[in-house]
Amino acid sequence: MRAMSPAATRIVVFGAGKSGTSGLFHCVAQSAEAHFGRAFARRFEMSWGRLSAGFGLWIPYTGLPRYPTPSYATEQDLQKVPDVAPQRYALLGLHDGNITRSTVLAVLNPVIAASLLSDRLQLGFGPQLMLVYFRSALMLSSCPQVMCRPEQVDYDTLVLAQAFALTPSFNVGATYRVLPSLRLGAAFQLPFFIRSAKGTVDTRLPVNEFFNGATVTGRDASLALNLPAILRLGAELRLLKNDRLRLELAYTYESWSLQQDITFTPQNIAIENVKGIGTYQLGPIALPRQMSDTHTVHLGGELDVFRFLTARLGGMFETNSTPDATVTVLTPDNNKGMIALGLAVPRLRFLSAEWRFDLSYGRVIQPDRVVAPGDSKVYPGNPIRPAAQFPPEVGGIGAGRYQVSYDVIALGASILR
Repeated sequence: MRAMSPAATRIVVFGAGKSGTSGLFHCVAQSAEAHFGRAFARRFEMSWGRLSAGFGLWIPYTGLPRYPTPSYATEQDLQKVPDVAPQRYALLGLHDGNITRSTVLAVLNPVIAASLLSDRLQLGFGPQLMLVYFRSALMLSSCPQVMCRPEQVDYDTLVLAQAFALTPSFNVGATYRVLPSLRLGAAFQLPFFIRSAKGTVDTRLPVNEFFNGATVTGRDASLALNLPAILRLGAELRLLKNDRLRLELAYTYESWSLQQDITFTPQNIAIENVKGIGTYQLGPIALPRQMSDTHTVHLGGELDVFRFLTARLGGMFETNSTPDATVTVLTPDNNKGMIALGLAVPRLRFLSAEWRFDLSYGRVIQPDRVVAPGDSKVYPGNPIRPAAQFPPEVGGIGAGRYQVSYDVIALGASILR
């Protein structure tokens, strides 16, 4: 083996999305699973092929809903609470309007890639480290189950849960050129098992006189949350002279069944001076999820219209991840589709580098979902132990009509020196 010689450096200034319908090939309109990223890579010529080493930072596309927070200041305010914030026991917000106080996921991803068999086979792998800052505000019900009715508003307890975690994982991928016009690809992302290194729970006690004079001591807590493994398979067909037309069909599997609940566990947090009780140690707060694995089919195409303009068109269909029993406003999921289109300016040379710019737009279409009260099995979280028990005929807090649609706009730029 001869010494490695640097051949090229690639810098992705900012990017958005999985490039292509599956993320395996740079070929079609932007998918809905967008992300912001920055990456640097260096390529070396070897006797057996090419070796590339790189480092990237990417932030997955994450919906960050925020809903009204009701007032409990007066008797009139209490009467309005169910109408102002009927979703309050599921979520008030994953942010408070300030980017510095918002849930965020970021993944550091060094990558090693090799090109073999005269560039017919390309392999890549990389360790990952996800930085997680989780911030969620919601209402709990501190009803002691003796002297109050379900969802009695003066027992509502405002909770702000925050956690920070560093979570390792790993991904691997490969593409193989079967024919000059046909490439196959596969990629696998291991799951992220998020366990917080540090967390806090801040609480505002209910306005009910039962808690007059009571105080909360302690605020440390831990978070447990699983994110899925992801398998992607794809095929790309290149047609016309100079591969001007590229078509891709891809499939994505995500193991969301790994996420059965999201749990915050208080550590020595107690309510003191509760009337008739004294001190009450708070128990774990779990949000049932019981999610299902999802399957997604992507289809798209990319056409070089002329030298400095590429057009894209694509679409996808994805199955529902959340059953009626546990769907809430946190993730109002359903079967969904997307139509996307995009433009790119490829191979633009200036400042001794090759530049590429991308713009994509996608429209996610999701049919309305109606959950009957008896089908919802998510109930107000209650830190007062033992856990509240509800008879089967009592409906949960996830019942209602869910209407969801949204747009995804993605911008991207890359530099190849």
